[in-house]
Amino acid sequence: MVRREHDITILNLDLDKINEDVISDIILEAEEIIRKYIVKSVGDKLVSDLDVTIIVDKDDKLTFTIDAAFSAPKFLELEYDNIIDAAIREATRTIENRLMKYVKKRTM
Repeated sequence: MVRREHDITILNLDLDKINEDVISDIILEAEEIIRKYIVKSVGDKLVSDLDVTIIVDKDDKLTFTIDAAFSAPKFLELEYDNIIDAAIREATRTIENRLMKYVKKRTM
């Protein structure tokens, strides 16, 4: 099983507007994107031990840590790292797009 982890940090967010429901929705959507990407890339019946973990740290900034891993039969000779990286990139784009709604407007 290959495991990959990535962090996403977006600065200048209006954290007061990002409540637990917003974070939960973003996590669920990102997790689903990763799962679908891996299953589509490898095949539904060939993926096993698919594990996606997304941890969010909300202090003075919001950090998403994404960890994904899966197993598949050795005869497939897969590029595990490439598949996981691509799946996480897809999820990262979605997370970033969703969070852009909460970027503080600059006042001059």
